[in-house]
Amino acid sequence: MDPGNGGRLMEQALEVPSDGDDNDVDRAPTSGLEYLKRVRREAQQCANVVVADINVGDFTRRQTVHVSPASGVQEAPLGLAPTLEWQQYQTALFSDVRQKLTRIRAKHKDKKKPKATLPSQYSEDEWCRFCFGSDFNTTRKERKTSSTGSTTTKTQDSKDELVIGTPPFLSIITLLDQSTVCQLLEYHTKWLNLMGFSTQQGRWLYALLACLEKPVLADSIAWLRMLARSCSSIRATIQEETDCRLAQLNLLVCIVARYFDQTDMADRPVE
Repeated sequence: MDPGNGGRLMEQALEVPSDGDDNDVDRAPTSGLEYLKRVRREAQQCANVVVADINVGDFTRRQTVHVSPASGVQEAPLGLAPTLEWQQYQTALFSDVRQKLTRIRAKHKDKKKPKATLPSQYSEDEWCRFCFGSDFNTTRKERKTSSTGSTTTKTQDSKDELVIGTPPFLSIITLLDQSTVCQLLEYHTKWLNLMGFSTQQGRWLYALLACLEKPVLADSIAWLRMLARSCSSIRATIQEETDCRLAQLNLLVCIVARYFDQTDMADRPVE
């Protein structure tokens, strides 16, 4: 509002004299000038700001879609939640690991050395055997078949020599491109939901997160959030602080929430 403009919000378009503003409001204006005077007088009687008095309860009762702000992450059992200082330290440490990994990739990029033979990107069976062994993969397929209600005959894997699986060695993860990293993140999250958590899988998940570049694609963000929810669900069943899975599960939830900016999933600071 311009004080030098008579308190008006906009510039005056038509010059309307102020003399003779004693028009009878009970009768219709007899000229254009009287009409403009009538409009100006009514406008001056209105408040500058008007707030509608709306009963929002009427809209709430008729609401058909409810969006929950909850992230789905379960709180850690009492006494087992990580402190804020621990989360900040682990996030900084994880960032350092990623920087070192980037330098190693750049250093060995042009060197011609024999490379490990990795499974096909879209072969879930081959990757499962490679990471965890044939026994793990056989059990995975059995559980997957049982969960879908299929009656397909279960067969033993032919590559029985991979009984234990392969850890995520540096020589392996440096060969993974981003497409393969995203695909493996999806595989491992599915296996976590189906098979539960193990130390070996914790190592692989940490390595994959260290290789995952930012900004993260939307599909990968969805798998990251599912990973954090799954880890928190497993963590909620832990009762002892000495459980070897606790630190790994806390770390994975921390990395997803704090490093990959899913802050709504972060553990609340311990008071």
